[in-house]
This record gives sequence, structure tokens and C-alpha cells, in this order.
Amino acid sequence: DDPAFQQREVRVSIDGDLQSAFENVVKNASVSLRKVHENGKETLREVFLTKNTLAESGGQISMVYLNQEDKDRMNWLNYDYQVMWNFGAEGNYNTGWIHQNTPIINLYAPYKQQLIALDGDVLKLREENIRAVSVRIHYSFFGKEKDRQITIRTSEPVSDHFFDITLPADQHTVDYTITWMKNDGSSVTKKGVDEYGLIFIDELPGS
Repeated sequence: DDPAFQQREVRVSIDGDLQSAFENVVKNASVSLRKVHENGKETLREVFLTKNTLAESGGQISMVYLNQEDKDRMNWLNYDYQVMWNFGAEGNYNTGWIHQNTPIINLYAPYKQQLIALDGDVLKLREENIRAVSVRIHYSFFGKEKDRQITIRTSEPVSDHFFDITLPADQHTVDYTITWMKNDGSSVTKKGVDEYGLIFIDELPGS
């Protein structure tokens, strides 16, 4: 019971799906813990997570801080933590400091996989003298601007084409631009926002 020998262990728990994403999406992550004691001193702890460190630890990752003249036992349990996610060339994301008092820091992926299907009546497009359709999507991934493009000839099925992208978990929309290329060499363009994971390519402006 001597305060000088009391220590607080905070475990880092990683979601199973997130573990499998290391190196594929997440290159590494660092978890920092900050404890401000009653005497004004500050304890900082950090763990660095990669695919190898996760395998070597067997999921047993924790940080410890001591009692430094912390007489208020309930307040002694409080701490702050932050996570810095590194996605390699795709960018970085810092959660900022989060206040909590639980003995476990639960880590979940700050991103999600999103499928955006393309659909439309190619027969209708051919009747409109459309030779091909180009669909470009634009979105942001933690500060990095991303563009993806698919071009579909009206002689091939539309359902074979889709976007498979990674978005921040709290992002629900993607900007898109559709360009219809006609047989005579002219083109028509329309911009829009998708929030349902489905873009129709047979809805020409004014038709």
C-alpha cells in the first residue's frame, strides 16, 4: 500500500482486423501516454507498433507509470493518450490527446474500405452515340488528395468496373466527375457527390 511502490499498468489492445492491416495499409503506429501527477511532474510513455513488434509481443503490450505523490487515488487513474498512425506515402494521422482512466487503450482502424460500384444501361448510352465513359473520383485520405479513374467502353459490361478505395472512418462522401465521349469526338461532363457507393453512368445532363 505504500504509494512509492504503486504502479499503474495500461494495456494496449489491438483489434484483430487492424493487426492484419499492418504493412498493407498501416506501416506503423506509435501510442503515447501522458500522466500529469499532483506534484506537477509528468510521466511520458510510448510504444511503437509494427507487424513484427505485434507478432513478438503476442498481443501483450502495456505501459506503466508510478505514483508520484498522487494522494487522490481516483485522479491518479486519469491519463491522456494519443496515437500517431503512419500510412507510408499515403500520409499520417494524429488523434490528438484523448483523456481517459480505463486500464486498456483500445485501438481500432481509423479508416475503412469502400467499394463504389458503377452501373448503367450501355444500350441507352450507345443510342445516345456515346463511345466511352470516363469516371474520375476525388477524395482526401488524411490530408493526401487522391484521384482514381476508370474508362468504360459502351461495348463492354459496366458491372465489371468498380472502385476499391480506403477512406477515413468518418468520411462518407466522394466527389466524382463523369465524362461521356461521343462518336463525333465531342464530350459532355457532369460533376457530383456519391454517398451510397453507387454511381450511375447513363444519366447524361439534360437527358
